[in-house]
Amino acid sequence: MTSGQPAARLYGSADDRRGTGEIASAYTVLGVEHILSGYDHLMFVFALLFLVGFNKRLVWTITAFTAAHSVTLALAALGLLTLRSPPVEATIALSIVLVAGEALHTKATLARRWPALVAFLFGLVPRPGLRGALKDIGLPQNHLPVALLTFNVGVELASSSSWAWLTPRGGR
Repeated sequence: MTSGQPAARLYGSADDRRGTGEIASAYTVLGVEHILSGYDHLMFVFALLFLVGFNKRLVWTITAFTAAHSVTLALAALGLLTLRSPPVEATIALSIVLVAGEALHTKATLARRWPALVAFLFGLVPRPGLRGALKDIGLPQNHLPVALLTFNVGVELASSSSWAWLTPRGGR
């Protein structure tokens, strides 16, 4: 703080005075950062990529994961869901190993036939620290639905775009 800037704005507080557009923009960026900085997310998306291949089913599969992740994110952010970290971390690692292992087989397994279902079920596993991370950044109580929705939009953008960056001609 200086004489030219005598006040500080604290974002994410219960009385966050930013407009809806500012909140939407900020939380979309935070959702993108959440995926790009989360190695477990990226490894799961890459495992899905190898399981499903570069086709339209991949977009639906990643969207199913994001939809499930959105549910647990909202429940965690609202304090309705809390789990101990060690079992959750083990389940996340297991999901990556399972999907990667399924990608190595050519048999018509459940994961090959219904990858979106498998991705959705593993997306329901809440990421430890997510509630804490959201509390650290702060969720504006007066814009909570917008913050949660746009955070998930950022997650979906980053997840769906991850596979497109790896494919020749943008995933076509």
